[in-house]
Amino acid sequence: MHKDDISRLRLEPHEKRTNPTRRWTVWGVRIIALVMVLAVLLAILGRRATGPAAVSPRDSLLAVTNPPDPAGGQPVTRALAAGGYVEARRRAMLYPGRDGVVSQVRATLGQQVRRGSLLLELDTDIDVAEAAAARADVSATQAELADARRSLERLEELVLSRAVTEDEVERGRYRVQGLVARVEALQAREELARARLELSYLRAPFDGVIVRVDLEPGEVVSLFGVQSGVGGIEIADVSEIWVRVDVPEDRIGGVVLGAPAEVVVDALGDERLRAEVVEIAPVADRQSNTVEVAVRIIDPPPILRPDMSARVTIQPTGDSL
Repeated sequence: MHKDDISRLRLEPHEKRTNPTRRWTVWGVRIIALVMVLAVLLAILGRRATGPAAVSPRDSLLAVTNPPDPAGGQPVTRALAAGGYVEARRRAMLYPGRDGVVSQVRATLGQQVRRGSLLLELDTDIDVAEAAAARADVSATQAELADARRSLERLEELVLSRAVTEDEVERGRYRVQGLVARVEALQAREELARARLELSYLRAPFDGVIVRVDLEPGEVVSLFGVQSGVGGIEIADVSEIWVRVDVPEDRIGGVVLGAPAEVVVDALGDERLRAEVVEIAPVADRQSNTVEVAVRIIDPPPILRPDMSARVTIQPTGDSL
């Protein structure tokens, strides 16, 4: 073969032979990189699996403070925290005791009132007239009764001398008895008129604060409105303030009457108010699987108002929590 022919001979790329050692080195690098990526992924997944458990919707309503136990390092339940609303121990919606037209509204929102304070007055013109007429009838009939009794006494004296007959004496007695019955009936009518007149005045049943006024002068009120819950004045006794919260059934065992508690109200910032458990509902709520618990704030500040939002922390007892 000539030199020119030999120089023309070339190996194509696909005809070149690959070095076996180099090929295994490339695959080894790829395998090591893949193993490292898998190790990183497994480490990340492991951290997520061992991280804090998610809070269920029910637990979000009642958080548990779990500081670590110095001895074993395991968390120990210390307190239950739940949200609720401030409420007055006593709260009443007041309505006039009869139908009528509102003459004057004396109560105003936020007003401090004492027991027996006049809050509202209905138009009393007709009632005053009826009471006065009943009083006049009673007075007139009582005077007639007194005269009839004097006449009966004279008849009883005259019958001894046979100046009058027994029939006349008997008629005198019947007259006295009839007038006595009439006086009693008129007195009952007078009492009824006075009672109706008193129903025209709406008074505070206890010391408290006016929190709602739904009546204006000139409005017509009726017992139908009372049944439908409109047209009244609401009063709250803020001398004793409670907060009600819902505790899950599986944690109610450690809540007892008298247990200490703390209340935080948004209006007071981070200030903690001392409280105690004063009421545990005798029945549970089957829909929410909770039991209502009420705490009483000790020495409540004047700034507290019914329906303010509050957070309650209860110190439970026992191992059920």
